[in-house]
This record gives sequence, structure tokens and C-alpha cells, in this order.
Amino acid sequence: SEVDFLLSQSAYSNNWAGSEFGSLNWQLNSNSVAEKKLFSKIFNKNTLKLAIGYTYAQMGHLDSADYYFRAIKVKNPGLYGKIGLIYNEVGDFDRAIEFFQRALTMNARIPEVYIGLVAAHLGKGDTNSASGILNEWVKINPQDTSAINLMRRLKKGR
Repeated sequence: SEVDFLLSQSAYSNNWAGSEFGSLNWQLNSNSVAEKKLFSKIFNKNTLKLAIGYTYAQMGHLDSADYYFRAIKVKNPGLYGKIGLIYNEVGDFDRAIEFFQRALTMNARIPEVYIGLVAAHLGKGDTNSASGILNEWVKINPQDTSAINLMRRLKKGR
């Protein structure tokens, strides 16, 4: 941590006799660095594990990705939702469903988790489970017309 503080005062008169006309200047500078606090908030071990796991998932090394994802120790539904979305992206729907379910047990009001869970079940071809999840979401958020419309389309497609 570094802190600089500068306070200066100066007086000036352009009259050689030193009359009352002149100027008085104050200057205050402060420089501080909070590198340690910012750095630990932005780049912590969990976000690093998430990034490494995501890289492995993109490369198709899903077991290595899973190792890093499971090493994340924080209980955060948003983070579990992100992991579920990563698994959806690479087509590993069973693992996606597992992480989405973890997120829902912690917070059942995250729309992105429901959307991801529906997409995972649809990716597996399981429209019954997808409809059931949409039904759960509509009970929580009855004004979500996009979820209601998707539920109707799934019922017609059966």
C-alpha cells in the first residue's frame, strides 16, 4: 500500500514594495493505491478456477474442466449457474443440470438458471422435464410471458 500526501502554500506579489495585492495559492494532492484490495476482489482463486475450467471445457477436456469447477469452494448460486451454462455450451447436459440444480437449491429466483435448466433438458430431448421446470418458474414469476409462450409451444409439440 502506498499513500502520498502533498500540501503546499505559496504567496506572490509583483510589487517590489510588497503591497497588499498578490495571490495566495493552496495545493492539495493525494495519491493512494489500494492494489491489494482491488486485486483480491477481482481475481480470486474461484474466478481463476472458473476461467481454467472454462478453458478446458472449450478445448473439449471435460474431465479436467469438471476438476476445476468442483474445486470451487464458494457456495454461490450465480457461479453455479455460470458453470451450468458452460456445460450447456459444450453439450454436457447432465453436468449442466447438476450445477443448475445446485444453484436452485440456494436461490430459486434466478431466471437465468431456469432458462439454462430448460435448455439442458431440451438438449437431452426431455420436453416433459423442461415443461415441468417452466411450470415451476411461472409459479414464481407469473408475468413472464416468454416462459408461458414456451410452455404452450412445448405442449403443442408433444
